[in-house]
Amino acid sequence: RRTLVDNQNWGLSVGLGPKLPIGRNDVQDDNGLLLSADLQPGSGAWDAMFWTAFSKYGILKPTLSFSATATARWTSTADRIENTQLYKFGNEFQAFFGFSDRFVKGLWFIDPQLMFRLRHVTEDIVNELPLPNTGGTFFHLVPAFVLTPRSNISFRLAGELPLIRFVQGTQLATSQRITASIFI
Repeated sequence: RRTLVDNQNWGLSVGLGPKLPIGRNDVQDDNGLLLSADLQPGSGAWDAMFWTAFSKYGILKPTLSFSATATARWTSTADRIENTQLYKFGNEFQAFFGFSDRFVKGLWFIDPQLMFRLRHVTEDIVNELPLPNTGGTFFHLVPAFVLTPRSNISFRLAGELPLIRFVQGTQLATSQRITASIFI
């Protein structure tokens, strides 16, 4: 990761690196049947990861900011089923962007956020053929609140609501979800 610009008006960082094939991709169920590739703890493949983040501070007022983060993963092929199957997960692009503000209430910083998440995944490939019912484009609204006492800990509560989904074939897709996080 490399920070290219970081000042009072805006910031820009970039990064890249590998995704290592350290997780198993040959886990079987209780009957000895190999789990499908998307249920395995690892892909068995080396992938290239790319990342960039942009922030613009002081939009319309000093505490309002815009931020955008984008990630891309270019996947490689992995051997499965004792080298009888070549499996390649779809390449993936994600963008997370939106606005956040800051209010002070007593000893707490309160940061409401209105963010969006765009995710696009290409089809998986098995033995050089596209795998049906994989890949798609997803666009979600992500409202959130971050509460930070004046210390090195913060709490985040976020919802995620699907706005647009274009999936290839028939797939399971995330409906509404809520997440809670603690950052130290």
